[in-house]
Amino acid sequence: MARATTGAGCTVAITGEAGIGKTSVIHAFAESVAGEARVLWGASEPLQTARPLGPLFDFANALDPAIATALRQGQTAAEVFEAVLDAIQRTTQPILMVLEDVHWADESTLDFIRFLGRRAMRLRLCLVITFRSDEIGAEHPLRLTLGDISGPHLRRIVLPPLSIDGVKALALRSGRDARALYATTGGNPFFVTELLAESDRELPLSVQDAVLARVSRLSHSTRKIINLVSVVPGRIERSVARAILGETVEEGLHACLQMGLLVDAEERGCVRFRHELARRAVEAALDPDLRMGLHRSVLECLLRTERSDASRVLHHAAAARDTACVLEIAPHAAEQAARLGAHKQAAGHYRTALNAADECPENITPSVRAQLTESWSYEAGLAKIDDDVIAARHRAIGLWRGVGNLEKVALNLRWLSRLHWYRGERTLSNQFLEQSLATLEHAPASEEKAWGLSVRSQMYMLNEDNELAVDWGQRAQTMAEEVCAFEVTVHALNTMGSALMRCGDARGVELLERSLALSLEHSFHEQAARVYTNVASIGFTRFQLPLALRFALEGLAFDQKYDLDSWTYYLEGVYAKIEVKRGNFAQAIEVAQSVLDVESLTPLMRIPARTALAEITLLTEGVRAKKEVADLYAFSVKMGEPQYVVPCLTLAMKLAWISGNSAEAEAALRTEYLDKAEQVDEWSAGELYLWRHLLGASDPPVAGRKIAAPFAMQMAGDIDGAASAWRALDAPVFEALALVAGNETQLARGIEQLEALGAIAFTNKLRESPAGRALAKGKRGPYAAAKVSAIGLTAKETDILHRIALGKSNIEIAEDLFRSVKTVEHHTSAVLGKLGAKTRHEAVAKARQLGLVAP
Repeated sequence: MARATTGAGCTVAITGEAGIGKTSVIHAFAESVAGEARVLWGASEPLQTARPLGPLFDFANALDPAIATALRQGQTAAEVFEAVLDAIQRTTQPILMVLEDVHWADESTLDFIRFLGRRAMRLRLCLVITFRSDEIGAEHPLRLTLGDISGPHLRRIVLPPLSIDGVKALALRSGRDARALYATTGGNPFFVTELLAESDRELPLSVQDAVLARVSRLSHSTRKIINLVSVVPGRIERSVARAILGETVEEGLHACLQMGLLVDAEERGCVRFRHELARRAVEAALDPDLRMGLHRSVLECLLRTERSDASRVLHHAAAARDTACVLEIAPHAAEQAARLGAHKQAAGHYRTALNAADECPENITPSVRAQLTESWSYEAGLAKIDDDVIAARHRAIGLWRGVGNLEKVALNLRWLSRLHWYRGERTLSNQFLEQSLATLEHAPASEEKAWGLSVRSQMYMLNEDNELAVDWGQRAQTMAEEVCAFEVTVHALNTMGSALMRCGDARGVELLERSLALSLEHSFHEQAARVYTNVASIGFTRFQLPLALRFALEGLAFDQKYDLDSWTYYLEGVYAKIEVKRGNFAQAIEVAQSVLDVESLTPLMRIPARTALAEITLLTEGVRAKKEVADLYAFSVKMGEPQYVVPCLTLAMKLAWISGNSAEAEAALRTEYLDKAEQVDEWSAGELYLWRHLLGASDPPVAGRKIAAPFAMQMAGDIDGAASAWRALDAPVFEALALVAGNETQLARGIEQLEALGAIAFTNKLRESPAGRALAKGKRGPYAAAKVSAIGLTAKETDILHRIALGKSNIEIAEDLFRSVKTVEHHTSAVLGKLGAKTRHEAVAKARQLGLVAP
């Protein structure tokens, strides 16, 4: 908090098991700074589907009424976050912002924590989050959120249970056996205090028994109040309680507050259970009919007074089994969540509606069920493309066929094509796209028919059939303009621009920039993301690295702002590949590994990151990349697209060169997929033919096959010309690889450059060659220096080496650096490879000999 007063705030994570006292600690601290800081409270609630940005609703009005208005009007999460940031920046008083129980938080709230957490160090803000450690598994999204907040700016406070002395202090006046109490509760403060409250009876076997024992002694009127509050997660407005139980409820609420069963909630005019465990205990013990009736009463009250909070209304409608209300409210709740970027919550709302429809099928028409199924598949597919998402599209197709809606049939077939393409199942993707086009072949012009033409253009572009891509794109654009389908026009411009850019046609970038401008102007977020990705990818391939880097960085900022995760991860992989070409291996590893740590991604989303890491592993560790290269090659062949096959075939050739395995070299040269090089641009083809040349292939490129000038110069023996061309393109790896093919002086320069970049496996291979051994004998000076000063360890690897020398495991290092264990394992492997060590002990010994770590 002291840091926050100086404008250099941080995030504090307070954690521990349920009932450990997180809220008590926060309340005590808040009271101590109440006169010095502005205190804001918000909490996530255990609704059936989490309320998007729920905690912000609790304090939005207190921070700035404009934020509350933005939330009510359904503005995007990015707009709400910027409004909060602006309000914090305008305040002159430090802020203590408390977000409780974020283990229940929705995606958008976790994004809010990440958003503020990354900026807190420049704000007068102490952001405190609490969560239950026993509800955060290895795959819980909160772990990724915490990992995204840099180490120095995140403080963790783990609350331990009470000690035996602490329990004795609490039990002192009760006459209870403190040791028995400690053994029963494990020192959990909530368990202890609940059990101590029942001082006149035997110890209950569970907290539920303790809570219910207290509740059972309440008067009938007070018991009705407790029962009502128990069915409302989080907090209940006093006005809602009065509307259901009458004006006399205030007296009963006062009694419950006096007893400590209930407390005033942070939101004015609301009350809640002192602990969520107590609320759950009471709700679970209710007669099912009574529970359902209470949910119905709350629902009816909310429908009269607060329909804007669709998530909350839906929770009670589902619990009351009001199918009609669920089917009415769920789509609105889902749309609200989707606008805020909480797509998992949106999918949850659609699932709630479908479950209700299954229970009462007579209450839903086939068209409504089809739309719910289609919408669930879309929202769920943004997080994870699995068999359930695909099966839902098939069910939607069957339902739409049943009602004769061919436009919808074609739409869902088109989406099936896209989903299978994302999974790397190109054959199925093409089949479903053809079915989609055939469905509307004889139908008049329409938006969906225009979409089909544009997606066909896109598939041709992806397969590098650029002339056909432009032809079909023009057809799509013509029809889109005819039916005023503006987004289709933007999509077609993007595809045609990409096809032309791949051919080196300057008109391509012009069309792409036009598509981007229109996308941004009309808030076509996904279309804008597609432009950023395509320009970065094609710019990378054609060695237009400044252009590629600019679009990659701008695109990542855009994708993250609008929660376009499926685009973000692919583009991060492209960015990593760009950094490999630029020689920034450490940055590339960090970015690529962060993508691969996300397990829910489809194979296609992962392939750029995997390719970047495979390239680096080849350069730094050589044959250790063998399995990954083989896996990538197999996947690329399955995809069948030249843009993936040719680079992976090139990787296989590099592997064969560095291994010196003649059988592998022969297999790479005789590949049946060499014809794919005829379809790709001159840069991809040039790299492929260069490595065939280095492996000893005597046959020239396919007749008429143009290859880029730097590759052609190197193959023709113009080493200086090739190196100079690569230097102008800011491609140091390729410059060095050109130099090592030259005379003794050029070889020495190339080895030095590769060694400085950290390409240890390649330099070792070159040193073992006859020319390399001759050079080493004649010029020992540079190599002696290189062994000491150019080991090739990056700053991150040096840090990890020091931690290895301290005896720390990979898990401990990962915890220290707030990185995944996989990332640390990759860095550790790189350290061992660069030191030429097989074990961690050997690496430390060699590092000490070189003076890299303390003896």
